[in-house]
Amino acid sequence: AYTEPGSPAALAGITRGARIIEIDGVSSATGATQAEIDTLNAGLFPEDIGETHSFEIRDLGATVPRTLDLTSASITSSPVQNVLTTDTGSGIVGYILFNDHIATAESQLIDAVEQLAAESIDDLVLDLRYNGGGFLAIASELAYMIAGPAATNGQIFEQLVFNDKHPVFDPVTGELNQPLPFFDQTLGFSTTSGTALPSLDLSRVYILASSGTCSASESIINSLRGIGVEVIL
Repeated sequence: AYTEPGSPAALAGITRGARIIEIDGVSSATGATQAEIDTLNAGLFPEDIGETHSFEIRDLGATVPRTLDLTSASITSSPVQNVLTTDTGSGIVGYILFNDHIATAESQLIDAVEQLAAESIDDLVLDLRYNGGGFLAIASELAYMIAGPAATNGQIFEQLVFNDKHPVFDPVTGELNQPLPFFDQTLGFSTTSGTALPSLDLSRVYILASSGTCSASESIINSLRGIGVEVIL
């Protein structure tokens, strides 16, 4: 799928499309005993920082695998990656890989939108294939930045509805159940709160999705469709 920038895998030159053949001598294809499964899991999901495991990797396009050691480390995730543009016969197309609605995504999404706006894109491909959700407010910020102020002004991003026994208050939190707006200012997740958000003012967006695209990612799709933006999924 992808590697995290600055991670041990990325620093070792492992890129999208590489195949893991073996971990600590156990085949990823045929390892079946409980001991073999435990070995594979220990390499893929190390419990502690500083664990070293041996990987046999076949890089994309390679015919011969290579063996390398990877040592687990603490890194800061980069949820927004590969922001780029492609000049096509029908205009400039922007692309954003957005993997997680976590706090650091706020500033990275703003940087991505500002970059694409500066290049005057005509269309946007938003890649949410690996995005399982997170902060709904960040989804609202991104939806605003895609559609812009004219399309979102006075519109509801999302409204939670309970049954008729709870028409006003959220029965879980006890708080007033108010609709979530399209936020047009930063909320302070990883930026200074209250700063006006940039926008692309697009009437159409192409979204790449998979079975892992859910929760806040689905809210982006539904909210944009709800205000008349064409979402090509």
